Amino acid sequence: MLIRMNKSKYHNEFNIVLDFVDQLLEYSVQHAQFVEKHFLAHFNAGKPTGAGSWYLSKSKSSDGPVVSGYLGLFHELSIQERSQVHDAFRNDICFFDQYDTSTFCFQSTKLPPILKSALNGFIVPFYSLIFNKTGFDHIGTFSKHPFKRSYFFEGYQQENENVKLCPACLCEIDISQSLIADLDHYFPKHEYPALAILPDNLIPVCLACNERIKIQQDPLDTSAIPGAIQRAFIPYKHEAIDEMEIDIRFGTRDKFVVQLTASSKEDTAIARVENFNRIYDLSGRWPGRLDNLYDSLLSDLAEDFPDWEHLDQWLRIKLTGKRNSSEKGKRKLPLYYLRLKLLEILLNDSLKFKAALRDLRMRRIPED
Repeated sequence: MLIRMNKSKYHNEFNIVLDFVDQLLEYSVQHAQFVEKHFLAHFNAGKPTGAGSWYLSKSKSSDGPVVSGYLGLFHELSIQERSQVHDAFRNDICFFDQYDTSTFCFQSTKLPPILKSALNGFIVPFYSLIFNKTGFDHIGTFSKHPFKRSYFFEGYQQENENVKLCPACLCEIDISQSLIADLDHYFPKHEYPALAILPDNLIPVCLACNERIKIQQDPLDTSAIPGAIQRAFIPYKHEAIDEMEIDIRFGTRDKFVVQLTASSKEDTAIARVENFNRIYDLSGRWPGRLDNLYDSLLSDLAEDFPDWEHLDQWLRIKLTGKRNSSEKGKRKLPLYYLRLKLLEILLNDSLKFKAALRDLRMRRIPED
């Protein structure tokens, strides 16, 4: 992500859910067939009700998507295949801590189609039908009952003073408004099914980033080679703004053109920037925002009683002051990072500075 956000206050609550998912997969490996009576005795721990009863109640019948996904493991896969699915799950949910391990490789992406489909059918309902709707309870102790999407957002808001920033594009968002913000699976759940309910893979972003731009694009250009995960900016770990350069220039009709490049010449660093730009299309979306920022900047300057006789010196002082305030707000205020880069370009590039002088003079209101 462009800026590193703090994890939700309830981030670790997911460990209870992940542990339960792991137990379900382990049970499927240890038993050739699903026998409801034995299943309930195992997961209810001898009580009339418990985790087993709760889980089966999430579907009104065995055809319901929550339970049918689990039963599919027994009906469609051999015990050996279930073991492969289990191993892939255990491997992939550790990606955040294994990022710096050059040998780490996702396994669920390499599963045969039938196994990947079975894992997807089993685990995705935990996110789409339980977390997003009724929430989790009866499988452990949660600080919120039931633990669900709204509480995850609430905890995220509590841990981030700059919660109004989309960490992917730096526009303003309000995570309390579902029409403005969404919870993005950074690694798409259809391609990385083991990560469907993993909090390290869930990051609040603006609706435009999630549903209109990124959609289901893979942040990796390859996931098959060891260490490939290092070719992506991982949520809650990276700050891409420290690893990339922004080249801003005027194109045709004085419209801005943006090019993103890596600060480092290392192949993985270059790939991180290219992959991030590919999935969020910043070089395509930011020029329009720069146009608005530039226009707003000149409008503010024109109303700030310019010293028209010494405009060159006056403008440089004003731009420097705005540049310093933008530096302080680049991780807290919407688009201030982009505003900072625009101001730096105007101050450091003589041609762009002269263009700003010209445009400011054009805004001068004739004296009566």
